[in-house]
Amino acid sequence: MFSNGGKGRIMFTLSNFGMKLCIFATLFHTFMRTQKQNKLILFVLILLMGIMTLPFSVLSQGEHTTLYKFKPNWKDGMEMVWFHKVTNMNTNERDMPIYMTIDSLYSVMNFSYSDSNTWIVSIRHFMKYDVPSKTAYLATVETLKNAPILLEFDSSFNYIGLQNWEQWRDTLQKNLRIEFEKKKIALKTYSEYRQLYEQPEEVENVVVNYYIQMFSIFGRSVNLGVLNPMVAEIKNPFKEREWLTKSGDEAFFSYGDNTNEIVRTFSAKSDKEDFQTLAEDYFNYLRQGSDIEISIPPPRIILERDEIHTYDIKMNNLKEYRMESSVNINGAKTLLEYRFILLNIRQ
Repeated sequence: MFSNGGKGRIMFTLSNFGMKLCIFATLFHTFMRTQKQNKLILFVLILLMGIMTLPFSVLSQGEHTTLYKFKPNWKDGMEMVWFHKVTNMNTNERDMPIYMTIDSLYSVMNFSYSDSNTWIVSIRHFMKYDVPSKTAYLATVETLKNAPILLEFDSSFNYIGLQNWEQWRDTLQKNLRIEFEKKKIALKTYSEYRQLYEQPEEVENVVVNYYIQMFSIFGRSVNLGVLNPMVAEIKNPFKEREWLTKSGDEAFFSYGDNTNEIVRTFSAKSDKEDFQTLAEDYFNYLRQGSDIEISIPPPRIILERDEIHTYDIKMNNLKEYRMESSVNINGAKTLLEYRFILLNIRQ
């Protein structure tokens, strides 16, 4: 289903389209071989079938929508295995890739329902995962070796917070100290970030931001086939901890009559009002705190953020999530994509 300006829904069904097209062709063939007096009746039938065979058929023009609530089929003791891929890519002004890196690992999630009526999702990261034998090998990344991520949700699947944020705070501060002792960061930076990591929100932003976005549809009741305006934050890549608050479009829809999937799309980007500010931030970023004069014309910079959730209705769980952010400078683009694909569920 797709939006129809908020006034109705539009549906496309490939199987119905093919069937109606065959009927249309048969009627047209009969028309060419029919005597003159019967051609008028057949012409009307062909005209009606022609309308019906249009790929997009308007179903309604009223305020009729389909309400759906995302209530995932989590069970106490359940395990999910996700393939997690991170792609960094640079393209030139002609949209040709000039650089790309792809990193991947496996996220193993274990679900438990606590005595306080909340869900705890424990997440560990692994470099390898053998699905048939359910045997995993712990990631070699130091910060993930001994620290699981413990996300807490209420009984309606709304996100509460990172339960073990203090453990992750200690890990982040320890790594920060190592960087400072190796003289990779200045004392001012070390002190500033050490203080920041005393705040749970800052720790969440570093450790689990993409998981929060991934689970954000749970607990929501939404109208399918309606385009919804939505305010979102887009990170400013040229300033630490600065976000642009922009309006975006969100839609939930399904394809055809017999689908088992609901797709959520979201898209937001900076606009002309941000050009001057982003150009100034970009020049300051290039100067790195110095007074060097930059004599190039102000660049045209566009920041974008896109998300796609694919929810399996039959399984009643999320099956894929993609989050993409990009920085476009005079047509040359830097892109970062997080992608999660569900591989296995064990009850």
